[in-house]
Amino acid sequence: MDHWLRREYLKLLRSGMTRSRAATLLGVTNMTVREVMKRDRRFAEDVEQILAERNDDVEEALLKTALSGNVEAQKFWLTNRDEMTWANRSRVEHTGRHGGPIEIATQATLALRNALLDEQTRGLAIDYVDAELVVEPVGELGAGGDG
Repeated sequence: MDHWLRREYLKLLRSGMTRSRAATLLGVTNMTVREVMKRDRRFAEDVEQILAERNDDVEEALLKTALSGNVEAQKFWLTNRDEMTWANRSRVEHTGRHGGPIEIATQATLALRNALLDEQTRGLAIDYVDAELVVEPVGELGAGGDG
């Protein structure tokens, strides 16, 4: 990007255009702009300054709108300024049976686990397991007191 393109890019940002749109209008990519910003500290500082000023402008406009009585703007302002007090959030906690950890198992994995435990109990070294997993619908696990 030559000096003229950099100046035009900054003008477009000041006018309220997004970084991506400004780059596109000037026929360069966002990657090109980022590379130039890495090499040219002054240009990078100018870009950051313009973006900070635009954010300040939006913040001021939002505050004016909120103070004029716009309830949505008030909610947005409060939620984002004092998150701990005003945030709309829910806390959901998932637990397993009787408040314990969540256990996920299928009939097939339980059968394989039990077979491996039986082999270990009999003192056999398990170096290789040849198993075939067959998935079949079996209803709710744990029904009938098995697990």
